[in-house]
Amino acid sequence: MKSAHHDQLTGVILVLGGLGAFGALVWLLGTEAPRSMASWKVVMGLVLAASYGVIHGSWKLYDTRRRLRVAEQMRRVPTARVVTGRNHSA
Repeated sequence: MKSAHHDQLTGVILVLGGLGAFGALVWLLGTEAPRSMASWKVVMGLVLAASYGVIHGSWKLYDTRRRLRVAEQMRRVPTARVVTGRNHSA
């Protein structure tokens, strides 16, 4: 349970980092077009960071919510089933 909450925080941080990298990429490409090879390496690094952060972070959040939901279902006491209206002495 503790690891699920830690993974949830990690997922949020990854998504926010990916969105920040995407914002930096938009700002960099909006101010000027990259001319040198070093500028293109920065652009590609930002593209990779943005895609990794958003994709991996959102998957971590999805998986964490699923794990927490399953843990909550396991913690609940199952409801008793009462069968009525049947003749069991057949």
